[in-house]
Amino acid sequence: MGMAITLKQYLNLEDADFSVIPHRRRLSSSEIAEAAHISGDDLAKAVLVRADEGLMLVVVPSTHMVDLAELSHMTGQRLGLATETEVADTFADCDQGAIPACGTAYGIKVLLDAALRNHGDIYFEAGDHEHLVHMSGTEFERLIHPEEAGAYSHHR
Repeated sequence: MGMAITLKQYLNLEDADFSVIPHRRRLSSSEIAEAAHISGDDLAKAVLVRADEGLMLVVVPSTHMVDLAELSHMTGQRLGLATETEVADTFADCDQGAIPACGTAYGIKVLLDAALRNHGDIYFEAGDHEHLVHMSGTEFERLIHPEEAGAYSHHR
């Protein structure tokens, strides 16, 4: 499939400095990091969350799990994981489960975990299970316009 059209158009529109890294087809984030020969701490995992105010994309290192209770406390909203239908509808041009961490491309508010702030290199799924987008942490933050950053994940 390659990079999702919506993501590709957004990155081009924003004149983003990025590269695409191919890897063997893998489904889990730990397998993807291994196949791409990168640290799981550098692989940004996107989790779509339903909140009182609508959908939000929570971005954490792939080695972490989102702490919904902490995130709910920090945002003052009731939260739950988005349904498979909500994920499929929101990321219609992506393979199932291959959510790009660049929610702004899809018009979604992004919350960035503190563990990824000021990070040297960031990798994230390109919308399929065979490609990653690679860019500097500075470029990533410029593109996602994080609305909140905090420590709302924990190492698994």
